[in-house]
Formats: sequence, structure tokens, C-alpha cells
Amino acid sequence: MALGFLQILGQAVDSLNATNYSNIINNSEIFNNSEIFNNISTIAYVPPKVFAGAFATMMAIWLIVIVLIVLLLILWIFMIVDVAKRKFKQEQDKIGWILVIVLTGYIGAIVYYFAIKRGDKH
Repeated sequence: MALGFLQILGQAVDSLNATNYSNIINNSEIFNNSEIFNNISTIAYVPPKVFAGAFATMMAIWLIVIVLIVLLLILWIFMIVDVAKRKFKQEQDKIGWILVIVLTGYIGAIVYYFAIKRGDKH
């Protein structure tokens, strides 16, 4: 006769209250009578082809994310270098753009690219 999950939990708590804690480990009757524990391998089974497909998809997503992060990092560095080399009308503009790019990261670099760099003639 299969025991319900709450009955199993109750028996486990009762055995915790006992003076001999080895009852939890040695009392295999609690776990052997449960359909939950007997069928766990059936519940958790994933066919190899499904697992391989899911794994390949996750790896492709991570590869895209890593490439995107590297490209954004390169853009960020190039925009900082461009601000440092560029001649602005006022020195405060250069300091302001460096602060914007450094403090806002990729977003600041993208804003600088579209606001200043893209309008370059050279």
C-alpha cells in the first residue's frame, strides 16, 4: 500500500523526534512504499535526442551572448579612445562624454556613436 507524501513527511518528522537518528537512514520502509520514490526515474527521464537538442540550443544561445558582449566591449573601448583623441570645442565636452561612456557603459558608447561618431566625415 502506497503512502501519501504527507504521511511520509510525518513519519520522517516522527523519526527525527526519536532518540536514534539512524532510524531515518535505516528505515527503508518509508521510501520503499512510496510511489513517488519508486517512479522518480520515470518522471525524470529525458530522451537523449531531446537532451542533446536542448543542450545544443543552450550552447548556441550562450555563444551568441558571449559574442555580443565581446562586440559591445570592443565598441565601448573604441568610443573611449575616440573621445580621448577627438578635438572638442570645449574641454568640458570631452570630460562629459568620457564620464557618460564610462559610467553608463555600453549604452553610453552607443549613444556617443550615434550622436557624435556617426556624423564624422573621416
